[in-house]
Order: sequence, then structure tokens, then C-alpha cells
Amino acid sequence: MAWEKDFVLCEGTGHAGVGSVFDLSNAQVAKILGAKVVIVTEGGIGKPIDEVSLNQALFDREGVEVIGVILNKVIIKKLITSPNLRGMG
Repeated sequence: MAWEKDFVLCEGTGHAGVGSVFDLSNAQVAKILGAKVVIVTEGGIGKPIDEVSLNQALFDREGVEVIGVILNKVIIKKLITSPNLRGMG
């Protein structure tokens, strides 16, 4: 399937550590597949930063490249557009 395509999208379930109860986490599956990862998290103040940092650490440990982050369900009225926040997280 992948040999004729530019990319294949594989959706994981939950965070990077999900599945470790079966001794095979999402981060390990991504490593086995040789996949690059986009982390999807919900909007908020601290939660997205914590989730991205935690997931980034798990993917880093497995040697999986995180190529992006999507903030989902962002409330536009609460969006802070400060250039000081660009490097945070």
C-alpha cells in the first residue's frame, strides 16, 4: 500500500505510552514502522504544554521524530497571541 504513495497516515490511540500494558507502546509501534509523528492535543493553558512535553520525551526515548503538533479544540476568545509564547513547550 505505501510503496505507491507519498505518505501513509497511521492513527495511534491516546498518548505515546498507551499500550505499554501489552509491552508495546504507541512510541514503540511508531519506531517499528519507521514513522514520523504529529502530536495532537487539546487547547488550554498548561495541559497542552504538559502533554506535548511528555509525549515528546517518550518518542525521543524511542528515537521517533516528532514533526509537528496540532492544537485541537482551541477557543479563539482565549487564544493568547503573544510572541513570548512561541518558544514555550
